[in-house]
Amino acid sequence: MIISKVKQFLEESFLFEFDDEVTDHSDLFKLGIIDSLGYIKLIKFLEREFHIEFSEEDFMSNVLVSFSSIVDYLEAALKEPQNIALLFPGQGAHDFNMLDRVSNLHGFKERHETICDHLGENLYQKLYKKDRDYIDQNKISSILTVLASSVLFDHYLDETEAKAHYYAGYSVGQWTALFAAKSISFEQLIQVLIKRAQMMDECFEKNKGAMMAVIGLKQNVVEDYLAQFREQGHFIEISNFNCVGQLSVSGTKKAIELAYENIASIQPKKSVILPIQGAWHCALLEPAQKSFEAYLQDVDIKLPQIEVVDNCTGLFLPDNVEGIKESLCRHISHPVLWEKGMKHLIAHDCKEFVEVGHGNLLTNFGFFIDRHLDHKSF
Repeated sequence: MIISKVKQFLEESFLFEFDDEVTDHSDLFKLGIIDSLGYIKLIKFLEREFHIEFSEEDFMSNVLVSFSSIVDYLEAALKEPQNIALLFPGQGAHDFNMLDRVSNLHGFKERHETICDHLGENLYQKLYKKDRDYIDQNKISSILTVLASSVLFDHYLDETEAKAHYYAGYSVGQWTALFAAKSISFEQLIQVLIKRAQMMDECFEKNKGAMMAVIGLKQNVVEDYLAQFREQGHFIEISNFNCVGQLSVSGTKKAIELAYENIASIQPKKSVILPIQGAWHCALLEPAQKSFEAYLQDVDIKLPQIEVVDNCTGLFLPDNVEGIKESLCRHISHPVLWEKGMKHLIAHDCKEFVEVGHGNLLTNFGFFIDRHLDHKSF
């Protein structure tokens, strides 16, 4: 891949072909193929394409005089340890067999028992009844998502030698990230998720909420489309900024139904009502945010041992417990800025992103954010 990309760039940018006269080892400067401006152009291409950074010493030493020296330099640079981020998925990707992969892994039995104690029922057995209303409950889908990710996280640590430098979680996955960063125990995590879901659900007891995904449209097009429904008195807004052309919208059930029925007018590539029993990450949840603020005061949350991305800001969570709790409360009623968070990690030299949990949605988002980096699911 490196060889073909570099060779194509050189031949197309400097209008020559490698042959018997211009070989892989030829000095392209002495042959007059590359001059000082061309050298700068080459450096910029290599930095952009391979996400490496040339030091001033490298820049001035003319180490890239031939095609073979360029390849040697790149291979050495890319062998250096790269920053890794572990990504934990959120709700919406749950299915009835999502625990099958993890049920025999170390730690599952103990965590499942903890969950059953707090739910008052056997979660794993309930899944076999294939009750869609049950699995789509906010409380249940949150716990399933976190359980699968937390067990796979331990498995990742056991099976790989890679050391993660950053964590990020999508929606409820941010709580998984905090667990992974040792900010909260698993039992506390389950207690929080149950209480959090209860408070969120209370917001929709009288006025139902819903969500839909909109794919293939620019943000401003979607914003303009939703504005017409707000002008009619409906509540609807973008709640998840996932990546270019990938947005989620939250609103009242009536507003989402109207928007979905008429969305063909703005020609999205795809739109779908999400299997969610509420309208997450929007202002309809402000009452839950206030209730959660009071509840979270008594929850023992520690500073994360590894930096965790904040969904609300797209930056890292604050470096103090009070600030973290404040952000976790805002997280309930504010949009998820996933793309911004991933770009923040990229700016911190993160080149490998590993999705740890059920599904590969975040991995797919990653390819649209920067396809030149390493995105994979574990």
